[in-house]
Amino acid sequence: MDISKALCPDCHEPLGVTRLACPKCKTAFRPGGPWPNDDPELKTAKQASEKFEQGRNFANKLWNAARMVLLNLDGYRAEAIRIDQLPTEDRWILSRLATVTKEVTEALESYHFSEVARTLYEFTWSQFCDWYLEMSKGRLKDEAARPLAQRMLVGVLDSILRLIHPVMPFVSESLWHALNEAAPERGLPVPTRATESVMIAKWPVAHAEWQNAAVEQSFSRMQELVRAIREIRNQYMVDDRTAIDAVVRCPAELASDFTKLEPFITQLAGVGKLSVGPNMGKPPKAASKILNGFDLFVSLAGLIDPAKELSRLEKQLAEKSKLVQSKEAKLANESFTSRAPADVVQQEREAVADLRKQIACAAFKTHREPGQPQDERHQRQPRHAQARCERKIKARKAELIDEVRDHIDPPATDKLRGGECAEGPGKGRGHAGDDSWH
Repeated sequence: MDISKALCPDCHEPLGVTRLACPKCKTAFRPGGPWPNDDPELKTAKQASEKFEQGRNFANKLWNAARMVLLNLDGYRAEAIRIDQLPTEDRWILSRLATVTKEVTEALESYHFSEVARTLYEFTWSQFCDWYLEMSKGRLKDEAARPLAQRMLVGVLDSILRLIHPVMPFVSESLWHALNEAAPERGLPVPTRATESVMIAKWPVAHAEWQNAAVEQSFSRMQELVRAIREIRNQYMVDDRTAIDAVVRCPAELASDFTKLEPFITQLAGVGKLSVGPNMGKPPKAASKILNGFDLFVSLAGLIDPAKELSRLEKQLAEKSKLVQSKEAKLANESFTSRAPADVVQQEREAVADLRKQIACAAFKTHREPGQPQDERHQRQPRHAQARCERKIKARKAELIDEVRDHIDPPATDKLRGGECAEGPGKGRGHAGDDSWH
C-alpha cells in the first residue's frame, strides 16, 4: 500500500511514521497529520487532546476575521477618531477592548497564563468576530459609514494582534505583516506608523475613559434577545431566510435601548417586524421566552404546521427515550463502569440526567395542542371536560417529575414544578417560561 508520509509543518520534510496499529483491537491507522491528502483505506487518528482542535479552530477564526477586514480596506485612509461621536456599536467594542486589555495585562503580570488565553479567546471569537464583524458588514456597504468602519476594524484588529502575540506568536506575526501592507498607519484613537514586527510593538493601553458600563449592559440585553430569537427559530426549524415578527414586553427604559439597536436585532436575528414596549401583548400562535427583565414572543402563525410540529415532538421524544435506555444499559454494565475512566462514566451519567430533563419537557409539550391558545381550547370544551383535561395534564407532569427525580438535582426539579423546561427559564411563572405554544 502506497501511504503518503506526514509532513513537518515548518520545512515540509516527510516524517518516518506512516502507520500504527492499536495494541488491543489491532486496527491500523495513521497518526495525526498534517497530511497532504486523505487516505481512503486508512483512518487518521485524532490528536491526543481536544485543545489541539480548539486551538486550530481559533487560529482559523482569527485568520478568517483578519482576511475579511483586509478584503474591505479599499480606499482606507488613516485619520483620528472622536470617541464621543462614535455610534453605539463602536463605543461598545472599545469598552470591551479596554476591559479585556486591563484583564489580560493583570493576568500576565500575575502569571495566570490560562486566564490570558481564555479571556482573549472569548473576546476575539465571540465579541469581535461573531458580533462586531457581523454588525460592521452593513456599514462597509454604506459609502458614508465605510471610512469610520474601516478605521475601527483596523484599530481593534491591531490591538488584538498585540494582545494575542504572547500566546499565538506565529499567527499574530503573519497577520501583522499582512495588515502592514494594507494599513501601515493605524491605531485608536490617533493612528501612528506601525512597527515592522508585532514583537517590538508597544503593549496596548487600557483606556479607562473608553469603558462604558451602560453601553455594555444594553448590548448584553440585545445579545440575549437575539440568541433567544435564534433559539426559537432553530427549535421550530424556521428557515433562516424567512423573516419572523418578534414582540418584546419590557419597561420603557429597555424599550428605548432595543429601539436604538433595532437595526442590529433585525439583521442578526432575521426579524421582519420588531415591536417593543411595556404594554405589548402576546400575539396568537406565538412561541415565548421569559428572559432577564423582558418577555419575548415570536409569532409562528403561518410558518409551521401544528400537526407536523406535534409529530416532530413525539418523534423527538421517542428518539431521546431510546437514547436514554441505551445509556442506562451502558451504565448498568459493570464491565464499563469498572474499566472506563471515572470522568467518562460521570459524563454518561450527566448525559442521562440531561436527556431526562429534555424528555420531561418534550412529553409535557406533546400533551398540549400546538398552535392553539389555551383559552381557545377551553372555549371548545364543556366545563367538566376542561377540568378533566387539566387534571390529566397536571397528573402527567407530576409523573414525569417523579420519574426523573433521581436524576435531577433538587433546584432543577423545583424549576420543572414551576413550569420551566430545558429550553428556557420559567422564573416560577407557570408555563410561560418554556418555548412551546400557549
